[in-house]
Amino acid sequence: MMTLRMPAMGPLMTEGQVHKAYVGLGQHFSAKTRLFDVRVDLSAGASDHCPPVFHFVIVALEPGWIRECNASVGDFFDVAQTMLVATTTAEEALSTPSDRDLRVAIAAIHVDLLFG
Repeated sequence: MMTLRMPAMGPLMTEGQVHKAYVGLGQHFSAKTRLFDVRVDLSAGASDHCPPVFHFVIVALEPGWIRECNASVGDFFDVAQTMLVATTTAEEALSTPSDRDLRVAIAAIHVDLLFG
């Protein structure tokens, strides 16, 4: 089993909000599947020299089946909090503990607030 935890995009980030979810419970995903867009608000601790709100995307680097999904649009997750649990096959038992993190890529994305 594989676990996806909220990644940290810098030392000031303590939580992120699911802005868009592209997958759900029971779904199969392949490598390069976009899983979530995450919104981060650093207004309380950011300096005047960086944007207080930014977005990033989480993309799977390996295939799997979503067996538990705690993430829905609007949900907040602390850094390192579990967002989903996946298995390599649809039949893999959930009784065994997660043995590793799901391999993902994360990248900042530009969102133009004037155009949604």
